[in-house]
Amino acid sequence: MSDRIDVTFADLFMFDRVAKRANMSYTDVIKERERYMEEELVTSYEEKVVLQELSKPFPQKYIHKNPTGFGEYIQHSVIRQRLLSVLGPFEQKIVQILKEEMTDKQGKTKTVTTGVVLEMTFNIAGRNVSVQEIGDVEQPFNWKTEGARMKDAVSDAVKRCAMAIGCGLHLWAQFEGKSEYFLDQQLAKELGGDEELSDG
Repeated sequence: MSDRIDVTFADLFMFDRVAKRANMSYTDVIKERERYMEEELVTSYEEKVVLQELSKPFPQKYIHKNPTGFGEYIQHSVIRQRLLSVLGPFEQKIVQILKEEMTDKQGKTKTVTTGVVLEMTFNIAGRNVSVQEIGDVEQPFNWKTEGARMKDAVSDAVKRCAMAIGCGLHLWAQFEGKSEYFLDQQLAKELGGDEELSDG
C-alpha cells in the first residue's frame, strides 16, 4: 500500500471531526478509512460476482411459450434451482393476500384470491437483501381451490422477486420482440471478463 493518499478539504474536515470525537490520531483515522474502503471494494466485487451468476440468461431448453400467448416463461422450479445453486437457502413469507369479487363461468360471484405480496430475503455476499413483489393469479377460475390459487400466486411472485435481483430478468428485458438485455455482459465486463456488450 502506498504511503501517499489523496484527500480533499472535505476529507480533512472529516478526519479532524472523527479524530476529536473518537480520541484518535490523524494517522489512525486515515488507516481506518483505508481499511473501510478496501472492505467496501471487496464487498462490492463479491456482490457483482454473485449478481453476474444470477443474471446469466437461461438456456433455451428452459424457456417455454406462454399458453396465453403473452411472451415466454421459465418454470418456477427452475428459477428456484438457480437461486439455491448461487445463493443457498433463502427465506420467504407472504406479506399480504389479495382478494377480489369475480364472476365465474356460471355467472356466480365469488370472492377469490387473485394475488399475493411475497417477501424473499437473500444473502448476497454476506448482506441480507429483502425484495417484495406481487404474484398474480392469471386465471383464478382455472383452479378449484383457494390453496391452488395461492400456490399459483406464490409461484409468480417467486419469479418476480428473482427477477428483481437479476435472475431471469432477460425474459422481461424485451421491447417489440427485441432483447434489451445487457446486465450479464455489463457485470462480466466490470469484473474483467472477456464478454463485450453487443448491439444484437
